[in-house]
Amino acid sequence: MLDFVFKDEITDLQRAEILIAARMEDLKRTGQSTQRADEYDINHTNDEDDMNKARGCLSLISPDVYAEYLKAQEVLGYV
Repeated sequence: MLDFVFKDEITDLQRAEILIAARMEDLKRTGQSTQRADEYDINHTNDEDDMNKARGCLSLISPDVYAEYLKAQEVLGYV
């Protein structure tokens, strides 16, 4: 996303700082949120049934796209 938004308009240091800040504000990262747990519950808008349906569809994704998905999870710290 940073590459799309900023292209080559930011330095490597700025890019790293943005990624660090984004990780700190990522509400799905257990124990790293700057918000309290009850604030997370209030601000979490995904419907759990919809999330389960979406997870169930992961098996329908082609293996190469699924591999990219897993890589993104890893890069973002979800695994």
